[in-house]
Amino acid sequence: MTISIQDYDSTAPQLFEEARGVLQKLLPDAEIHHVGSTSIPGLGGKGIIDIMIALPDWKTKSVDGNKLVELGFAHVHPEENGRIFMSRVGETVKNDVHIHLTYVGSDDYKNFLAFRDYLRTHPDEAANYQKQKRQWLKSASGHRQFYTAQKTGYINNVLALASQLS
Repeated sequence: MTISIQDYDSTAPQLFEEARGVLQKLLPDAEIHHVGSTSIPGLGGKGIIDIMIALPDWKTKSVDGNKLVELGFAHVHPEENGRIFMSRVGETVKNDVHIHLTYVGSDDYKNFLAFRDYLRTHPDEAANYQKQKRQWLKSASGHRQFYTAQKTGYINNVLALASQLS
């Protein structure tokens, strides 16, 4: 699947809030966070509203995951490292919502929030990330798998910087 990087969409926070309202009613005990590029002011990305739903514990993942499937998030990837990825469709479209179902305190929970918060408070680094993403996309010829592989080292470096602030 090929991807593209779009400029920041100032409507993303409102789209997240609308989705959060629906999701919070469905899963009242969960923490619901806007993560990913659209959660960082000024940062462009694939145009996807990434939402992390952190359950109080992992025991209810099947029940809560089934509720999300009933809501239309029927494209479900297998559990991987304490996270289940869900989307409405297999082929992503602009302003689509992706769900990252995890539990409070998991590594993904901590990393999603640390990465987002670091880039929100370091706009120069967010601008650098934007520049890097465009270069990675070009060298990956738009292929998601290659693009994602190139981002991993950078993300790990930002997480190391964020951990120094904690």
